[in-house]
Amino acid sequence: MKKNLILLFALLFLFTLLFSLTFVGDYTKDRVGYKLSFLLKKEATSYPETIEKTIEYTSTQDSSLLFSYKNVDFPFTFIVFGDSRGSNFGVRSKIVEQIIKEKPSFVIHTGDMVDYGDEENWKLYDEYEGKIQRSGIPVYPVIGNHEYAVKSESELSEPLSYYFSRFPMLNGRHWYSFECGNTLFVMLDTNMDYKEGSAQYSWLISQLKKNSTFLIVTFHHPPYTKTRHKRDADQFLAELFEKAPEMGFRKPDIVFSGHGHNYERYEKRGIMYVVSGGGGAPPHYVARDPADFYTEPGATYHYIRVKVDKKSMALEMVKLDGNAWRVADTFTLLISGTA
Repeated sequence: MKKNLILLFALLFLFTLLFSLTFVGDYTKDRVGYKLSFLLKKEATSYPETIEKTIEYTSTQDSSLLFSYKNVDFPFTFIVFGDSRGSNFGVRSKIVEQIIKEKPSFVIHTGDMVDYGDEENWKLYDEYEGKIQRSGIPVYPVIGNHEYAVKSESELSEPLSYYFSRFPMLNGRHWYSFECGNTLFVMLDTNMDYKEGSAQYSWLISQLKKNSTFLIVTFHHPPYTKTRHKRDADQFLAELFEKAPEMGFRKPDIVFSGHGHNYERYEKRGIMYVVSGGGGAPPHYVARDPADFYTEPGATYHYIRVKVDKKSMALEMVKLDGNAWRVADTFTLLISGTA
């Protein structure tokens, strides 16, 4: 049964690759203006200078689901990991090899697949994380800040061109959703405007009004983190999710993010927030508290294994310790009223 589900997702993934250029849907084209930070190398110093530049271009967004497959065999398994960029190729290789061994139905990447969004860095992705796709396992990513990063202003003309060429099934979509079994997956781009009045906000609200047993939202920048990589702007999404029932729509069961190069897990008003950024990038220090769900110090290279059943969802954080793997954190979500 598990092999059949993996095969089905591989066929769905292949179908969207083959027909991405002629995908039929309800499209709207929005002129999107946004500010991004670009790292530019100066000749006089080895340190990059961060500049802001406003980019405006036409973004094609599809309001329909990327795909919907509800007739699945339970339980099904998927993997979450992120921030796999950087030069620690040994760790990257081990994580990729272990994920492939898991044979999940699909993989979610929480962003920052490359240091810079140029051809050279995307070839490194192809060499390492690209093996997951070549093994027949679909990968569904969200966009991190490093996918937008460039080394010179001359590279700004086509943002994310190498990203979308690796994931043509997205058909240029910065945010999208898909259904698998009893679970709705909502994928956001927190590099772009998601505040009230924006195209992404309106789309997000429409997704939060949909019916599903479980709702998982994924985006790159974490609303809650004890690393130094916290943006106050991302608290807006947490406040929106946590007030959702008062506003007439549902709140997520789990919010996955990356950006912090470690593992963190917090529960706020019935929502589990999980930071999964231990895919190989240089580790970030986390100011852990004894009351935290996960308290182990130091680097946490890992991936998350999620098993979805009809009335429950079990998550295990699988940590790399040297050359060995072990489950270092686990929790289970139940449908309200089940035991």
